Amino acid sequence: MKGLLPEDGLKIFQSEGIDETQAEWQILHNHYGGNPLMLKIVATTIHFLFSSKIDIFLAHGVTVFGDIYDLLDQQFQRLSDLEKTVIYSLAIHRKPILMPELINEIIPPVTSQKLLGILESLKLLSLIEFNGNGFTMQNDVMEYVTNQFG
Repeated sequence: MKGLLPEDGLKIFQSEGIDETQAEWQILHNHYGGNPLMLKIVATTIHFLFSSKIDIFLAHGVTVFGDIYDLLDQQFQRLSDLEKTVIYSLAIHRKPILMPELINEIIPPVTSQKLLGILESLKLLSLIEFNGNGFTMQNDVMEYVTNQFG
């Protein structure tokens, strides 16, 4: 699923009566990749727990919590071992990576055909994305996966 445009995502926050600055809103929109469900969860949390103040929420530095953590955990637990390996490789790399580089980092080795299928599956689940520089993860997914190592 493609993320919402900033102006559409902003409507979610405005419906919760949240006042924002452009910089604060942009941080949240970018972090959650415009994902409408994530933005709704965050907006509700900011409204009820942080008196509708985005800056107070951001000051806590926790962006994967409660329902967001549960959603990511449910998706992650359904992944095959090979899909998890690809996710872990992307999390370790932390920067966008192209398929030829990624295939060399996957252990045990996989074929291009197999990796292509895995990447397609992970993209459909909105766990990874492709930008002009390669495959990567949204910040919230990266934070969740990184916490799985700990």
